[in-house]
Amino acid sequence: MSSPNMNTLISIGCSLAYISVILRGINGSILKEPLNIMCNLSTWSLSLAFTLSFGSLFSKTWRVYVIFTNKAVKRKAIKDIHLVGIVVCLLFLDVLFLSLWAGLDPQKVRRRDLLKEYDENTDVLRIPYIYTCEARHKAYWLTAIYSSKGLLLMFGIFFAWQTRKVTLVALNDSKEIGLCVYNVMVMAAVGVPVVNFMDSEQVDILYGLEATCIILCTTVTLLLVFASKMYSIYQYGDHMTGNRRVVPSDDNQKPGPSNSSAAGNVDHLKCKVEMIKLNDRIQKLQVALNRAGFQDAAIAFKNDDIETIEDIATVDLVENVPPGVLWTNVESINSKTLANPVTE
Repeated sequence: MSSPNMNTLISIGCSLAYISVILRGINGSILKEPLNIMCNLSTWSLSLAFTLSFGSLFSKTWRVYVIFTNKAVKRKAIKDIHLVGIVVCLLFLDVLFLSLWAGLDPQKVRRRDLLKEYDENTDVLRIPYIYTCEARHKAYWLTAIYSSKGLLLMFGIFFAWQTRKVTLVALNDSKEIGLCVYNVMVMAAVGVPVVNFMDSEQVDILYGLEATCIILCTTVTLLLVFASKMYSIYQYGDHMTGNRRVVPSDDNQKPGPSNSSAAGNVDHLKCKVEMIKLNDRIQKLQVALNRAGFQDAAIAFKNDDIETIEDIATVDLVENVPPGVLWTNVESINSKTLANPVTE
């Protein structure tokens, strides 16, 4: 369930983030006269980069959360197409908002003169200046963008925290995804306030801090998502990252082919997880069988919450016991057999 399609979207988003750093660094020394379009390009590239990369991380974390917490989802598989749909919806909202900004209150390059410097020795008055991207209501537009991204970030943190204990092999990158979410949270919490409240005249320091936060956050995300996979290729060969899946199963079962991910087998995975949870309940039933007799234990088991396929199969076996059959020496109860039937 590593989802190669989603990993591709993450890599595209990270590439856009690197490009946004380059666009923000273009100044008068590169272009004789900065263009208004550069302001919009830098804003669009960073916003879409966040949506693509973090939106993909968010959707993958959401799928893990749904698999292990939503008991109503029994048969419906969450495939990659559903996750891509989430990212596309987020991108659509991004494009819509940025288009409204560009149409109603476009950013334009403004020349801003700094403090004059007079050199008495040469009798020369220097007037340094910088170019800035300004709009009439830029603060409100940025507040709206930060609010929407912050809300998405909070949901991502919630899902990452709820799935922090998932250790199944089929979800082999769930912990890395959670670490990516925390990484984005820390960089955003540090970088956004510093960049927005710092004196805009300190252009070199401002750009350095902004670029450092973007590059560091993006690089850490790429390492967390892809470093382990690259190491697997180096150590075991290409077959480790091929179009195959591995799910919890019997020792004799071999991994089989899958589509773009193993999402089509989510219900099978859930059944396996529920079987693990049933082990504790089975042990309690064994004690009940030995102490209170089989029929009392069967009634107690039947009245218990039936939430998995294994439960239903076991109850069906209990209800279909022929008359005159006694059950003794019970050592285990599972979804297939009840041990050692003995007739009167």
